[in-house]
Amino acid sequence: RGVMVAGARPGDVKTAVALALVDALRRARLRTGVAKAGPDYLDARLFGAAVERLFFTLDPVLTGSDGSVLSLALAARGANVVVVQGVMGLRNGSLRTVGPGSSTELV
Repeated sequence: RGVMVAGARPGDVKTAVALALVDALRRARLRTGVAKAGPDYLDARLFGAAVERLFFTLDPVLTGSDGSVLSLALAARGANVVVVQGVMGLRNGSLRTVGPGSSTELV
């Protein structure tokens, strides 16, 4: 089971919403895995610290689809639920197309 927190564009407070969700899941005593779409390691470290587990980055542009699938599987290992924070905008900044590495592509 999992959920992706994504926004229509950059700056949609995805990090704050995702961290609040992670906190609520932990308080409900659910083992929570975390992953961050795209090459943003700062947000991913915040998530890792919030759940006291390793964080994983899903970036099909850098690692290919297989690398993203593996990272998601590792994030889910031993977890009841996985929270993934999307990258920039839902369609990677474009409202017309699904760009490589976009949140939409990962779903």
